[in-house]
Amino acid sequence: MLIRQLVEFMTPVSCLGCGHEGAYLCVDCLSNQPIRASTCYRCNRLTEHHHTCQACRRNSSLHGVYVGAYYDGIVKAAILKLKFNRSAAAADSLAQLLVRIIGNNDRFDSVTAVPVSPHRQRERGYNQSELIARRLANQLALPYHPLLLRTSSGHQLGSSRADRFAQVRGVFRPIRAIERQRILLVDDVLTTGATAEAAARVLRQAGASSVHAAVAARHRA
Repeated sequence: MLIRQLVEFMTPVSCLGCGHEGAYLCVDCLSNQPIRASTCYRCNRLTEHHHTCQACRRNSSLHGVYVGAYYDGIVKAAILKLKFNRSAAAADSLAQLLVRIIGNNDRFDSVTAVPVSPHRQRERGYNQSELIARRLANQLALPYHPLLLRTSSGHQLGSSRADRFAQVRGVFRPIRAIERQRILLVDDVLTTGATAEAAARVLRQAGASSVHAAVAARHRA
């Protein structure tokens, strides 16, 4: 870890959009990313603060989902840098992408990350979602706490939404009880929302008063 940090410090990164040195998403290219309208992540109805709409809340443990961008272009490239090249600088850029969507931090008490499976953690040596979450917590001046363990991979191999939700059921467990905390749950990419929903359900069962998700990107429908 220390060697990798030293290499990153000594090797300047370049913006994936324009090539300017300093960050994978420079200020200009970051500002050029369109800010998505505030909508329910399940049905796309317009809502306030990216909340899950009242109708969908009956079947959801997520109070809302913040999405940095769609999973394409330079945002996709930054996520792949983080996921497969172990680039902490990419986590900084993706956290900045989310800060501009989330705005103020007075709706949350702490930040946590969706954990990866033990196998994936050993294979990569880190959890890319945790890297984003820790940097996001720092930028929002909120504490970061690991709150979940992942007991299996829960690979989402089915083609239907129902298959994907079934395959992640029961893969998370809480590390400790959570006393009426408003949690911001961070993940790198959202597809159907099955993983975030499963994690949020466990956090609610552990005592969280609300759970919002923040994802760097989501796949287009």
